[in-house]
Amino acid sequence: MRQGNARWALTIVSVLVLAGCSSADEEGTVAITLADFSIAASPASAPTGTITFDVENTADQVHEFVVARTDLGSADLPTGADGDVSEEGATDLTVVDEIEDIAGGSSPQLVVDLASGHYVLFCNLEGHYAQGMHLDFTVT
Repeated sequence: MRQGNARWALTIVSVLVLAGCSSADEEGTVAITLADFSIAASPASAPTGTITFDVENTADQVHEFVVARTDLGSADLPTGADGDVSEEGATDLTVVDEIEDIAGGSSPQLVVDLASGHYVLFCNLEGHYAQGMHLDFTVT
């Protein structure tokens, strides 16, 4: 192979490799891990637009995944007497979307269109929020 052709081939291969190596957060994908009374997001922020939450429930028990827009910190959401987040009629937060009844070991997806701002990701099954299943999330 001639040197000019080899350079051309190397350039094409390099472009194809770089195109396939974009990071998940650049594509708007966020990995969510639900465990026994904890929630984690990777990355902890995402760009404005369509975001795909790849949710994995690693616990044996059922959880849910709620995305809410709010200026409040994740530990400061309005709660009722039972300690669960008051989603209905709350003026301090707007629930964007949610996945209910996520069985242990399952991995559903939630695709939402999010504007720039502060969000809280949480589980609102009985007692789960109060035990720490909440997380701040930023969209920039």
